[in-house]
Amino acid sequence: MKGMRRLWWGLIFLVLISPLGLILPKMLRSGSAWGEWTLEEVQRMLGFIPEGLRKLTDLWLAPIRDYNLKGWQT
Repeated sequence: MKGMRRLWWGLIFLVLISPLGLILPKMLRSGSAWGEWTLEEVQRMLGFIPEGLRKLTDLWLAPIRDYNLKGWQT
């Protein structure tokens, strides 16, 4: 039973800190959250766009482009 309690507390902790990956980069003005880069940002960071990444770019399109709803832009 003690192990399950620790597991639940660990999960609660992870849920509470998960937004930090989106909040801290904005607060520290460090750009996009890790892994949320556009092709232009990858080009700027690496100096080139890997061929595999270029091929897979259009494989998945987000259901809500740029995660914004009309009228919610900041």
